[in-house]
Amino acid sequence: HWFFSLYTVTNPNTWPNRQWRCDNERREVKCTGTTATCNLIDCWRSEVRWNVRECREDGGAGAFLILLQEEDTLGYEQALHKQMAIDARLKVFHVTATADSCPWKMVWTLGAEVRLWLANEINSSHPKILHFD
Repeated sequence: HWFFSLYTVTNPNTWPNRQWRCDNERREVKCTGTTATCNLIDCWRSEVRWNVRECREDGGAGAFLILLQEEDTLGYEQALHKQMAIDARLKVFHVTATADSCPWKMVWTLGAEVRLWLANEINSSHPKILHFD
C-alpha cells in the first residue's frame, strides 16, 4: 500500500543479533529489555525497547506498531513487543491472519484503518484488532 511507504519500517526478525540473549533468560525475573532486567547491551529485547522508544520520539502521537499474528496465540516475543509498544503509548494494530488470508486485502484494510486513526482518533492508543480469514 502506498501509504506505508511514508514510514520507516523495522522488522525485528531480520536483525542480525535477534538470537542474542542476556544471562537473565533463565532467572525468575525474565529479561524485558530494561536496565533493571537485562545485562547485555545487544540483547534483542533491549533493541526492541530502543526501537519502540525511538518510534514514539520520532513519530509522536502518530507512532504505531503493526503486529501480525499467524498462530492461535501470540508468541512470547510478540507479546513482549506488544507490551513494550503499549507501555510507550504507541497505537498497536494487532492483525490476526490465517494461511488463507488474502495479503492484498490485509494491506489495503490495514492502510485504511491506520489513516482513519491518524485522521480522527490519534489520541486513542488502545490496541485495534483486525481479523482476516
